[in-house]
Amino acid sequence: MKPILRWQFRKLEGTLGLLEEHLSDPSCPCRSEGEACPRKHLIRIEDYANETVPMLDGAEGEIAVHLQGLAEEAKYYAELEEDKLCGKEVTEGVDAVWARGWRKYFEGLQIGECYM
Repeated sequence: MKPILRWQFRKLEGTLGLLEEHLSDPSCPCRSEGEACPRKHLIRIEDYANETVPMLDGAEGEIAVHLQGLAEEAKYYAELEEDKLCGKEVTEGVDAVWARGWRKYFEGLQIGECYM
């Protein structure tokens, strides 16, 4: 695996892990003191995913499709978070299960390359 991909996947895994913790820990004051933790992490996830796609070669097409899907989902959930922050009623949103699933995907890519 190219070092730049290893770095990108590690950043995605870490950011998804942070989001997972914020969403699963009821004691996290995510919406206090001007913080909007889920939105912040979702935007970074979208950006890292979009940034990584052009770094892949043709043999990594399946990963590119996953990254594009992740970017779209993260953008969608970030927009829902923005709606919530603006006081709009939102009936769905991101959850820790979504973040964990994606985190495990990127963890698996790295472990599959014998990288820990």
